[in-house]
Amino acid sequence: MVTQITKYRRNKVINDKGNRCYYCGDLLNSRNLNIDHFNSRIQGGKNNVENLVPSCTYCNTVKGGRNIEEFRERIYELAKKPKNLWLYLKFDFSKNENIKFYFERLNGNI
Repeated sequence: MVTQITKYRRNKVINDKGNRCYYCGDLLNSRNLNIDHFNSRIQGGKNNVENLVPSCTYCNTVKGGRNIEEFRERIYELAKKPKNLWLYLKFDFSKNENIKFYFERLNGNI
């Protein structure tokens, strides 16, 4: 059973966490704004505000039901293909460093 995210929850997530993708930092607008479950529902994540984050369509699609480390690995895999070199810019990393997602850069995590 799919539970809809209410307009109230959606607005609360955006007000609490900002109008940027939690993963890549892209500025969000009505065309690319998604609300993602940080800990995916498939892996036991809840549908509460604390587990919801703003996400761009690309990140939400690629992350899917993955946890954050699986998502990080998927970005590395995709970035190996020459047609996906743009991912190094989107996620602000080089071939010799780890991806730091936007929320990690904001919080000063490594």
